[in-house]
Amino acid sequence: VYSRKKYCTAVETSISYMETHFSRDISLDHLGKLSGYSSLHLLRLFKRDTGYTPHDFLTSLRMNAAKRMLIYTDKPLTEIASECGFRSDSHFKILFRKTTGFTPGNYRKNAKIL
Repeated sequence: VYSRKKYCTAVETSISYMETHFSRDISLDHLGKLSGYSSLHLLRLFKRDTGYTPHDFLTSLRMNAAKRMLIYTDKPLTEIASECGFRSDSHFKILFRKTTGFTPGNYRKNAKIL
């Protein structure tokens, strides 16, 4: 998703929190409070430093975790969706296909062939 370059402290704090808590419901307000900035100011800083919104960044973290789980575990899709922080498995499936071009099931099948 991003290169590990030096970001401002507020963005670093937000990224670290998202990396360790991506399965939770994370709001921009919560990230703002963690970083000591208003949510709008944090949004600007995050976009400036990473090129992504915090929401897009979080979604990408969740997708990468889901891809790893699809490849390396036999967990059901509903469990993967839940553990990766998606509110429903249908939302997960829609986003996954939009992001990768594959359904989660096809992704798992193709990854195991390779």
